[in-house]
Amino acid sequence: MTSGSISITEEFPDNAEGRYRLWEAINRATHYSESLSEKVTRGIKERAQKGRFLGHAPYGYENYRANLAGLIRVNTKEAEVIKTIFRLFATGEFTIDSLRAHLCEKGIYYKANRPRFSRSMLHVILHNRAYIGEIPYKGQWLKGEHPAIIDRFTWDAVQRQLRPNKYQSHNLRFAGLLINCKHCGHPITGESVRKVKASGEVRRYQYS
Repeated sequence: MTSGSISITEEFPDNAEGRYRLWEAINRATHYSESLSEKVTRGIKERAQKGRFLGHAPYGYENYRANLAGLIRVNTKEAEVIKTIFRLFATGEFTIDSLRAHLCEKGIYYKANRPRFSRSMLHVILHNRAYIGEIPYKGQWLKGEHPAIIDRFTWDAVQRQLRPNKYQSHNLRFAGLLINCKHCGHPITGESVRKVKASGEVRRYQYS
């Protein structure tokens, strides 16, 4: 210990001088802890303002360092899996459970040591805005500097499928989701309607 320094591990005499030195040691330790916390918080805020991802990169990306800065970049192999997941779910032909089974059937795996996607994992992936180039910060999503894996059109199509009150009768995709309604902006879909006539005859009508 250098001259003039104080350590809270040293013994302090039970008198006015000792209590003062103990208080001084505790005060310095508290100041150091608070200063360090403020520095970390300031650093996190600065990273977010620069659009840099905080923490471990999500599936589809990987962490790396450049110029002493922690950044993320696209993991080409995993990104293709992410694109497949979003593309399939956007069609409206899959639930999360059936998509999970389909990926396994097609040999599309998560990782070598954990091949099958879990239901919760797919749920997190389909809701993760990092794939459209955003970063999470204090409950909000900010524009990130990392490249997007999913385009906004596909993202919006997937989010419509994830809505709990989504209208389920629309099971035909007119023009492959390429034509949008001018009024609401949603893709134009087809609808298959089953009607039973008084005679008992069942007829199916398709509208687009």
